[in-house]
Amino acid sequence: MATRERSAPLRILVADDDPTATDMLRHLLEARGHRVWAVHDGWSVLELAPRVGPDVFLLALDLPDVDGSEVTRWLREEGGFDRSLVVALTGDSAAEDSRRSPAAGFDGHLTKPLDPSSLRELLEESPARIITRDASSAS
Repeated sequence: MATRERSAPLRILVADDDPTATDMLRHLLEARGHRVWAVHDGWSVLELAPRVGPDVFLLALDLPDVDGSEVTRWLREEGGFDRSLVVALTGDSAAEDSRRSPAAGFDGHLTKPLDPSSLRELLEESPARIITRDASSAS
């Protein structure tokens, strides 16, 4: 595994139960050259993540089956994604969500509707701990 340069495309898994929001986010990220997978529930994240090896997860807190906080705990503790960037997405800017995010293992918190410049800044300034898996380790 090699350390990823900031300008290199990222492998990003987006999970939100709103298909319109997910599609818009996917298109925005793909237009910036990133490889993106979009799902609409927590179980799909848990199933897909080991197969595609995302560098970044953008997860809604309120997913319909397994909430984003539980998904993040699994990614960190069981899934081997302790070096991936995991960002909480919420439709509520409440301070409670912002406080809850780090405790669940999220690296950041963005409020929907997402400001594209905030998202770009977050990805460009992502921690150096983000690594990329070579093509042979994830497809």
